Amino acid sequence: SEHLKDRHPYPGHEPRDSTFPSTSYGRDSVPKLIKILAETNLSLEKKQTALKVWFNMMSEQEKKIIAIKNNGVPVLKTLLTDDDSQVRRYSARIIASLATIMQGRSHVFSQGCLAVLSKLLSDTSSEVRDSVTLAFLNMAQSYDGRAGLVNVGGPEAIQALVHVLDDTVPAIVVLSVQALFGIASLDGGISLALDAGVMPRLVSLLDKSVCLEDTLNCLTHISQHPDGKAAAIKDGAIAQLAVCLLNDDITVVRLSMVALKSICINSDGKRLSMAKVIPNLCRLLESDLKELTVQTLVNIAEWPAARQQTLDLLDDNKALQAEMQTHFKKYLASHMFQDV
Repeated sequence: SEHLKDRHPYPGHEPRDSTFPSTSYGRDSVPKLIKILAETNLSLEKKQTALKVWFNMMSEQEKKIIAIKNNGVPVLKTLLTDDDSQVRRYSARIIASLATIMQGRSHVFSQGCLAVLSKLLSDTSSEVRDSVTLAFLNMAQSYDGRAGLVNVGGPEAIQALVHVLDDTVPAIVVLSVQALFGIASLDGGISLALDAGVMPRLVSLLDKSVCLEDTLNCLTHISQHPDGKAAAIKDGAIAQLAVCLLNDDITVVRLSMVALKSICINSDGKRLSMAKVIPNLCRLLESDLKELTVQTLVNIAEWPAARQQTLDLLDDNKALQAEMQTHFKKYLASHMFQDV
């Protein structure tokens, strides 16, 4: 055309790199990335870029379903064993995102990802450990996910998660405690966690004042199981809970009492509470947590010596002493234990 003769020519038809990862839109956006990542000879830079683009798309539920239907989980499972820590990190991060929906969790379990993820909980990279622990947490927040972790992952998965409580990065420890809290809603999960040594680690976290609220919630959940009560008593939880009763945070104090109420159903728990727990509880009878304090003392006071100790400690406050005597008469109509 005479009018276009002085314009720049159209660009030539240069060959395009089909494995170059880029953000695209529509139904083929995620399948395209999965296809690229399935390439065996893909460069490290392209792997990292494709995974980051894929991860950024996982905020949409529809994209998660598309990724699952296009065999994204098997591709991610392979990438979890990559030599590069960033590839492992983003692969685990995407799995953590997929694990927030039932279809994603189902594919993670059926494709055998748990065995690989369990090994990565001890990865040398803290970023990888953080992403994998988040994946465990997302699975543990639903019933089918907890059941899968216990029944499919088995002792290996739960043991690996329990050992994360020894991690040097506090944020990772918090994720592990929260995941174990979910798993502890199943009797099988509690048994596996106890076998893996969860109780002494939780008691140690109380001693270090690490994520106290989450740790107390998890300890309480586990202590609702008879074996959990015995383990808590054996591993010194009562002494640490007695210290927590003096905490300035009222939530920590409340959660400590709830844990003690559960543990002290066991007669040994009542007996061991006499040294430090009862004196600290008596100090809380005039606090905002009076009702819960009374309930905890009544629980422990089923042990006759503990009942007498409580009344003796309140000897300087006749009104409180009389009130507690009334509670004891009301709730402890019959003596369940004999002095030893």
